Amino acid sequence: MRVINTRPHGRHEALTVALQDAGHEVITLPLLDIQSLPVDAESLKGRMQAGDTVVVISPTAVEALLAGLQPMDLSQFHWVAVGQGTAHLLRQQSLTVVTPETETSEGLLALPDLQPAAPDGARTVWIMRGRGGRPLLSQTLLQQGVTVHLIEWYERTCPIWRWAEHQDTLSQADVLIISSGEAWKNWQICSEHHLTRLPKVILVLGERTTQQIKAFLAEASLMRQVIQLDSLASQHIVAALEVVE
Repeated sequence: MRVINTRPHGRHEALTVALQDAGHEVITLPLLDIQSLPVDAESLKGRMQAGDTVVVISPTAVEALLAGLQPMDLSQFHWVAVGQGTAHLLRQQSLTVVTPETETSEGLLALPDLQPAAPDGARTVWIMRGRGGRPLLSQTLLQQGVTVHLIEWYERTCPIWRWAEHQDTLSQADVLIISSGEAWKNWQICSEHHLTRLPKVILVLGERTTQQIKAFLAEASLMRQVIQLDSLASQHIVAALEVVE
């Protein structure tokens, strides 16, 4: 099959290789551009306390915080990562990291480490993220009485491309991979609402974005196979394609 890999630049390579190894043709078309934001790292190091919980939302956030917080002793914090790629980078620093089974905000909120009522539950949480990322996570923790600090290391923007520039290639694609609600919004913008040309299969990370896309398709009377992903790990995506109708 011809698969549109929409992961950002610097995050798409492993998936592309895995898909190609499985015999698929890959169209690389990032739906998110990533730009660094200024963070006062010295002030941050003075505010973080031993025992605090640090939730890291992406590999990009890991790379930024590692550069900003060194030479701080990072082992004094409780580390939580949204996905295995993020966790891998933290574990390379010899850190103990907890990850959810489902790589979404809902998955994070289900972790015992983020239950404020538990004996060892989180009281103070630092969320290392991109601008505006994971609002459900931060809002829910605040409602539960957790002290939440949001540190935004980068921002995700809509890439500059138009359907007309890629229509010959995109119109032949069989599968579209959507990793977030923001990626889906950018697909609609960049495709100039040529929505009837959506590939016949859409792989989507997380229940909320899956339901959002299904509702959109129903309203537009478009028939597509939507498959929910619980992880963006390459092996999970390749396995999902094996059951495509």
